[in-house]
Amino acid sequence: MEVRFFDNSLKELSDEINLSQQRSFLYGDGHFTTAKVVDGSVCYLDRHLERLRQANKQLGFNPIVWNKLTELMLQVASDMTLGVIKIQISRGAAQRGYGQTFSTQPLIAVSTSSLSDKWLSEQQTPTPLTVANTKLGIQPLLAGLKHCNRLEQVLIARELEQVNLEDALVLDINNVLIETSKANVFWYHNNQWFTPCLKHSGVNGVMRQVIIDKIDVIISQTQMTTVIEDAEAMFICNGLIGVRPVSEVAGKQLSLKPVEQLRAQL
Repeated sequence: MEVRFFDNSLKELSDEINLSQQRSFLYGDGHFTTAKVVDGSVCYLDRHLERLRQANKQLGFNPIVWNKLTELMLQVASDMTLGVIKIQISRGAAQRGYGQTFSTQPLIAVSTSSLSDKWLSEQQTPTPLTVANTKLGIQPLLAGLKHCNRLEQVLIARELEQVNLEDALVLDINNVLIETSKANVFWYHNNQWFTPCLKHSGVNGVMRQVIIDKIDVIISQTQMTTVIEDAEAMFICNGLIGVRPVSEVAGKQLSLKPVEQLRAQL
């Protein structure tokens, strides 16, 4: 993995960066997006940039020269055949304490890594899902954002590693379905697709946005017990794996045909 650092005007920083002083390191005071690159092009580039803009605005970060970031992502991607670009934006260097945020200038980290065809192929095979015991808190001010405080996801990942599972459905503290440990989720019932409401918890992923814009989806606040009872088919999605069918949930076998039909519409 290669990492380069830039200031908020997208001037590359040649001096060594003390990451231990960055607010993203100290407090999780940052946000990021992870984009797939295929044949020199960033998949859903405009949506990734809009995601970063919205997070910057919602968190009150100082401005970034967005057209320069766009140019940089295009330039970096042009040399890649199959890989990943991750853009992480820290609010900037910290003074003592949580405050003093108005004068800090964002630091932008741009990292690249490779993807293998084998890994992508594996991510298209149907996957079984269980339900995680670890639950998400409720915080409307942060809901939807891919912020750098991922402690809930770390705890979920630890839980899954202990039982040798790859992923699981994740609920909030009220037992409402939100997402999986690393993807958004959709389920199918009575010829209709549904996806969880993310106004109070969860990450509004780029692929989720693409799907909602292209097909008829009901955004629903639904208890997990109802989802398991109703679901005839299900898939998970994110910007790297695209759409991945779910073969079973909590031991209930699911149909793959509705997911195949949906893929044909994307």
